[in-house]
Amino acid sequence: MVKVKYIPVLKIERVLFWISLLIFLFLLAIGAIRSFTEELLGTVKTITLLQYSCFIFFTFLLEEFIRKYRKWFTYYKSVLLKFAFMFVMALSYEVLWIFFFWFSNYNFYGINVNIDTIEHEPSQKLWELFSQPINLNFISKITILTFFLSLYFFYRVSKLSDRK
Repeated sequence: MVKVKYIPVLKIERVLFWISLLIFLFLLAIGAIRSFTEELLGTVKTITLLQYSCFIFFTFLLEEFIRKYRKWFTYYKSVLLKFAFMFVMALSYEVLWIFFFWFSNYNFYGINVNIDTIEHEPSQKLWELFSQPINLNFISKITILTFFLSLYFFYRVSKLSDRK
């Protein structure tokens, strides 16, 4: 029988952490220079790849913080869970709002509408800040990302042991 030598999970996680950080920063730079809603290499939008890389980077970052500050996370677990659940609740509303906004546009404009051309006009204060409508696809990706980040944070903190 051949013994297989495995690489420790911690080393793999650290390597993946740095790779995901580099990919995230690269995509952030591409989006800032060009556009987050343009397709990258003619296949996938920059914001979509940024969304995935940001999520995976956050999961590795959270694991690192939990490893370093486990005592703190365990001690304040109930407070962290309350805030995490509040974010999940608030973002659930936003996800539903976006879902209904998209499908209202489908019903209003017909099935042939290009969903990437739908824009949301922000409130007056945001209008002064951005001075242009915001692409709904971009908003949707950021909202969904934030929703799942808070959901993962809630899940991960809830898995911590209550022992102090």
